[in-house]
Amino acid sequence: MKDYLSLITKFLFLFLLLDRTTANAQGHSSFKVGVIQSLTGIAAEDGKTVVRALELAKQDLASKGVAVELLIEDDRSSPKDAVTAYRKLRAQGIEIFIAATWDFTTNALMPLVGQDKVVLFNTSTLPESIRFEQAQGHAFTNAMSARSEARPFEAFLRQHSSTAAVIVYANNSWGETQRRIYRQIAESSGVKILSEYSSQGFDENDWKNILPAIKASAPNLVLLLINKNDLEMFLRRASEIGLSSRLFASKNAFDALRVTKQRQLYEELCFTYPLEQLQSHPEFNSRYQSEYGEQPRIYADTSYDALMILQQASLLAQASLKENLAQVELEGLVGPYKFSDRNSFSSGQASLICVENGLAVALRLGASSR
Repeated sequence: MKDYLSLITKFLFLFLLLDRTTANAQGHSSFKVGVIQSLTGIAAEDGKTVVRALELAKQDLASKGVAVELLIEDDRSSPKDAVTAYRKLRAQGIEIFIAATWDFTTNALMPLVGQDKVVLFNTSTLPESIRFEQAQGHAFTNAMSARSEARPFEAFLRQHSSTAAVIVYANNSWGETQRRIYRQIAESSGVKILSEYSSQGFDENDWKNILPAIKASAPNLVLLLINKNDLEMFLRRASEIGLSSRLFASKNAFDALRVTKQRQLYEELCFTYPLEQLQSHPEFNSRYQSEYGEQPRIYADTSYDALMILQQASLLAQASLKENLAQVELEGLVGPYKFSDRNSFSSGQASLICVENGLAVALRLGASSR
């Protein structure tokens, strides 16, 4: 009887072990991700880039036997719509999110993520402007930090002597984060900040009311930490009144230059953008070009990598995906990823870009390379 009971016990143990192993293998071979991005409105191009890159990552994982289902929702650059999209996806059982395009749409989700104890991964928003603490350890990012984005500005100041500057910035948390960091860099380089002006509206400001005052203060440099539509309007108004100050802009200048019909407005404008980082992925770039008819832009590489990080975490034998993510080490398109409590997976490097003869040129130590 004892031998019989021992045999039954061993059988049950092996059955449960096999069942758990099978369940884990199935969990590794398929998972669902809720994607909340701005697919209409001012940030549609950003949201579209994220989704495109995720689709390419999904294809690559499928070729390795991993089935990923992307459930995509448009937040329309609205915190309210972002929350609605989140709740819709939660009702479908989604526990992994890649969201969102803006800091204010992402921050609207942070308390919900913490409350529901699900994982949210951000690939595009400045980490310094996300309220990670509200997610109670369940939010992650691999987006480039504002400090890393601004690093080319330090090189710009070394190449162009400036003593006095004016800062023009977007009137939102993204603009405020940029304003604070660029001001720190400028002042630590001996540049006096004469004045700061925030935009009056969300986008498409006219700037006529502040440009005469900027010109009258005679700064060597004007920092333009604003959206692409606002940037082009500022450049147009600055040209009209004959503003002679050097101009340095945020990463949004690249997209503005790419679509403008007035390239002469951008001549000699310098800005920060991860151009060389994006150009360092020839195979990925070729696939992206073939699939979508254009070269990948900012957020493509980080978004591709995010899905790979999430899949890698699903392979680890910890208690939860949240805990697994903290153990992930991965070589991605952007470079090596390793989680830290301070920076999450934040990575990447921006280049100093200046416009020469209508083209965006990456500058290195005073030299240039197209």
